[in-house]
Amino acid sequence: MSLNMKKSCNSIEIQEPIIYTIPKDPIAWARAVPTRRHAMWDSQKQLKLYLGLFITKCHGDRPFYQGPLQLNATFFMPMNQKMLKYADKYENSWYDQRPDFDNLIKLIADTCNGILYEDDKTICASNIKKVYSANPRTEFTIIQLTQ
Repeated sequence: MSLNMKKSCNSIEIQEPIIYTIPKDPIAWARAVPTRRHAMWDSQKQLKLYLGLFITKCHGDRPFYQGPLQLNATFFMPMNQKMLKYADKYENSWYDQRPDFDNLIKLIADTCNGILYEDDKTICASNIKKVYSANPRTEFTIIQLTQ
């Protein structure tokens, strides 16, 4: 985790974005499914709770990001055993397999509702990457955009 540091540049304060790092294999969002009793069952309820608590701890007592926002994320996907032998060759190379990047980012965006920002509808721009890594994880930042 990087700290929220301030730099001075010609007497203008530039605030560094916080890099939120989730130190596990990236997981894609799964749809909730209807049950026989006309309710919805969310198979990722505990996962979202864990991620929410983790992100809350990383964010600390900082205020919500106020819209419009940009969400930048890099999903460092695990390498298979063969690739790990040549990890330097494959590190940060593009990952073009499942899961889809939109399902990966959906889990992060939904989990951050009420923690980093009021609602994910305020996300207006994003930059998303999926790459191989010997150290699988998810890193993302939120940037407040100017009008």
